[in-house]
Amino acid sequence: MDSLSRNFMIFLSNMIYIFSGIIPITKINYYLLFGLLCTQALELSAFIYIRAKEITDYLNIRIFCVNIQPQIIRTV
Repeated sequence: MDSLSRNFMIFLSNMIYIFSGIIPITKINYYLLFGLLCTQALELSAFIYIRAKEITDYLNIRIFCVNIQPQIIRTV
């Protein structure tokens, strides 16, 4: 498993976390921490999607798409 490189979302999350500790105004801190929550959720969902896509490509299975051609299932 290769290591993921750092990207803009991680940098943005770290900067929001630092600024939330520096700014003494509570209302702004809530907005900053909500932004941090959103960026972390986006980063986690992107990580899960990328890894799931890599695994399904490696195993040659398709779970992120719908089959257009219906298949007849034999019930004999």
